[in-house]
Amino acid sequence: MDGTIRITALACAILATSSCTASHAKDRYQTADATIAEYRDETKRLTLAPGWHWPTDLSKDFPSQAEDRKQILYEVNRGRVGASLYWHCSWARTLLSSDSSKHEEARAQVKLIRESALFKWGLAGKEKSYWERLLGELDNGATDEYKKMIDTNCPGSSA
Repeated sequence: MDGTIRITALACAILATSSCTASHAKDRYQTADATIAEYRDETKRLTLAPGWHWPTDLSKDFPSQAEDRKQILYEVNRGRVGASLYWHCSWARTLLSSDSSKHEEARAQVKLIRESALFKWGLAGKEKSYWERLLGELDNGATDEYKKMIDTNCPGSSA
């Protein structure tokens, strides 16, 4: 997998690609409101990089209806995965910035992604291995492919 891998392929964390209609099993899926509440709950456990702020309007990330007006349901933990991805993006952007005074703290935070909802519920198989490889390369000072992945999947700055 190259640096242009899309987060929808990795975790379906932000876009509604892993959503389903109301006909699917209710115990594994939840409404947009419940997913947003889950996202907000996860933000209480995570500290963003300096200068970053949590998004206030998540309705575009987690719409409640599809274009055909059918209800969209999201996998349980989808909100947590989305919040942990945004958190990681904040620290990754800080690590990759030109402000070297924040690099040590950012590197430590970036490594914590392995303990996050993204790693627990959002990645599997090849995608998790891909992230592990990129994190290992960061330990050796190689940032090019990691930067491409972050540039592809993360906002440039706080929303």
